[in-house]
Amino acid sequence: MQNAYKILAGFLLLGALSVVPLVHAVDVEIDKPTPTILSDIPWVPAPQTSQPKVIYGTDDRIDLYQETDPERRVWAASTCGLLRSSSLQENGDGTFSIQTSAYNVCSDEPFAAQPTAAFCSGFMVGEDIIATAGHCFDTNDLGSVRFVFGFVMEDANTPVLTVPGDQVYTGVELLGQALAGSLDYAVVRVDRAIVAPGATPFELRREGIIAIGARVGVIGHPSGLPLKIAFGDNTVVRSSSDSGFFVTNLDTYGGNSGSPVMDQATGLLEGILVRGETDFISVDFDSDGDGNIDGICQRSNVVSNTGGRGEDVSKSTTFMQFVPELVSSIRLDQDAYGCCGTLGVSLIDRDLAGMGAAMVDVMTSGGDMETISLSAFGATGEFVGTLGLMEADVVTGNGQLEIGPGVTITVAYTDLEHTPNAPDELTDTAFIDCTAPVVSNILVGQVGTQAATVTFMADEAVSGQVRFDTSCGSLSGQSGFTSATSHNVNLQGLMPSTTYFFFVEAFDGAGNETIADNGGACFTFTTAESTEYYTEYFPSSAPDLPDTMIQFTPTESGNGFRICQSSITALPYPTSSATPLVLGDDDAALISMEGGAQFPFFGTMHARFYVNSNGNITFGASDLRYNPTTATHFQVPRISACFTDLNPSAGGQVFYTQLTDRMVVTWAGVPQIPLGGSNTIQAELHFDGTIRLSYTALTADKSIVGLSNGLGLQSDFVSTDLSAQGVCDLVGITYHSADTDKDEVISLQELLRVIQFVNLGGYHCDASGEDGYGAGPGDENCEAHDSDYTPQDWAINLTEVLRLVQFYNVGGYTSQPGPDSEDGFIPVAVK
Repeated sequence: MQNAYKILAGFLLLGALSVVPLVHAVDVEIDKPTPTILSDIPWVPAPQTSQPKVIYGTDDRIDLYQETDPERRVWAASTCGLLRSSSLQENGDGTFSIQTSAYNVCSDEPFAAQPTAAFCSGFMVGEDIIATAGHCFDTNDLGSVRFVFGFVMEDANTPVLTVPGDQVYTGVELLGQALAGSLDYAVVRVDRAIVAPGATPFELRREGIIAIGARVGVIGHPSGLPLKIAFGDNTVVRSSSDSGFFVTNLDTYGGNSGSPVMDQATGLLEGILVRGETDFISVDFDSDGDGNIDGICQRSNVVSNTGGRGEDVSKSTTFMQFVPELVSSIRLDQDAYGCCGTLGVSLIDRDLAGMGAAMVDVMTSGGDMETISLSAFGATGEFVGTLGLMEADVVTGNGQLEIGPGVTITVAYTDLEHTPNAPDELTDTAFIDCTAPVVSNILVGQVGTQAATVTFMADEAVSGQVRFDTSCGSLSGQSGFTSATSHNVNLQGLMPSTTYFFFVEAFDGAGNETIADNGGACFTFTTAESTEYYTEYFPSSAPDLPDTMIQFTPTESGNGFRICQSSITALPYPTSSATPLVLGDDDAALISMEGGAQFPFFGTMHARFYVNSNGNITFGASDLRYNPTTATHFQVPRISACFTDLNPSAGGQVFYTQLTDRMVVTWAGVPQIPLGGSNTIQAELHFDGTIRLSYTALTADKSIVGLSNGLGLQSDFVSTDLSAQGVCDLVGITYHSADTDKDEVISLQELLRVIQFVNLGGYHCDASGEDGYGAGPGDENCEAHDSDYTPQDWAINLTEVLRLVQFYNVGGYTSQPGPDSEDGFIPVAVK
């Protein structure tokens, strides 16, 4: 029997710019058993191997914000995703941004609109130890993989895409790993103690086996999605005859490899999810509702609770020797608290397993001290409790903690029985912060007919929501944002030609709240009557743009563009000096701009972007989708040079380069699937925000050309006829008179032509000449040659010819009007 299997592949291209490998999934048909391939180097096949996962009966997966069980929330806080280092961007303020990809499934699939980032899951089993699947991690991954806690959905629409540094860890030692026979596990020591909020080590089963029929649950990152929790009433152990693994009917997918599997009754960690049934099947779909099948999409494979092959879980007893038995620990649930509220305490003392309560002391630097009783959850020696906080004079022993600004809180527990060398007293601390955050620079960015963006800054990391509606006194709409100091929040579902009111509600890490509402009057904006979407959709024929350049010039606000078009005979920039990209089918590469260069796009500055093989450029995340629907185009910030199913691995080449004033990306002679043909397209991203899309060959039969602000497809979208736009001058491209082939490069032949003018004592006008001039004195009734400028006298002197030699030696030039250039041009070094 054959089943689709997800092969994770990547590449590393070394060049003058930073090109980072992307991990992506490719469906191939293979026979079971098969190896899991995490890079371009396969491991030796073994009898039991990792396979994708599946839905059994009802889909039990929920997001963290939907989970109310406190024990499961602790388990979730102790579960992490495995991300490639290239999927994280360090922001310079102690936080990391998660670079995501779209979830490439049918649009009606659960969680279809959520992003993906993790390629496997893992979980905390020691102070600085994480366990995962053996096929997810080996010694080659110590420097290139990050363990990230907190990649979750904050609400139904808001993924957490910025995480603090205390939620990101790097492996430094592989304590144990097996990937042979029925064994599949990896135990990794990370670079420091794990202090991610709420994370505590799982307690492993160390003897015996879980009973057949016992109910189990799983937590992890199915298909790389934000963390999901799946504890169904009918998810049970099916069999446990193999010494290395047991079989369940858990609802899991490829990214769940490495997920913790727990006994729902005891809370014990029973093992690591490693392999299972095929997770997706391909189905036909009609993207535009015209009754015609437009392609295929991926849908979850659903079987009965007793159907399918089941999901294999590596038993904890196979790797427990690499996990030290847990010592006691105590934790406060926050690093900071406000002056009024509740603190939470969690205690682990395995010697107290089976006890119903445990006592701990809580004290302050202000002199208060309270003893509280923590209640057991489960039977594994884990306890939780709470204590109220109030800003008041100290009264000891009254069951609440009196605190004030700047006070330090300490929780302490005396462990009477513990392992050798463990401390007698366990403590944790937090501080009191009574100062509300300051929110400033509230601006309205892009405003369309049905969406708008709000930007603002804060003096400390804040999370919260922007509340909005048509009346300042009743703001029922809201759009959330995650903890950071700089925010860009999208407001969706708006009505055209309507005035909206909004305010920002922000909370710092201690829970202090600020409502920035413009002094009670709310901030306002008015949506547009109609919107230009700068996009043309070609549903069944090739774009009518061969030998055409489309230019998008940003408006003064930076949130819109003026469009014009011009005829061309060649691409503006030649590929002979560009760097090739090795892209496969449905592939992508991350390009980072050098020298501090940034590109503004719809009001946001970008220092890097993704070149997707399917004829488009995206910002913030790659997009490997190949079907050019308008919904897909508008889902992320994107420049669709010619968004269609291009395949560079079947022919042609993709190039990029950085010039002094712009980035250039070229798809040269790339065929389309399945028609073949040749498509030559160039996108120029000028650092002043100007965008030029140029075409010399187009054969694609279904495609999209244009720009997307990433706010989603709006119901009033109307396709723009790009070829009918007014004719424009080539802003930023005035060709030098010597550049007869207009490629912004001075060739040896073109240089020798000007030297000829020097040798013959000047030049004159001659319309029949190769460059519009003739050698030697003569007619001067035409525009002077660009090399004749200091002074302009119909002769080329040594200074002037050396300027042209400079262009020749450097490799190129570009126009530069104004006082910063002696002749209206500047040399351009091709990088």
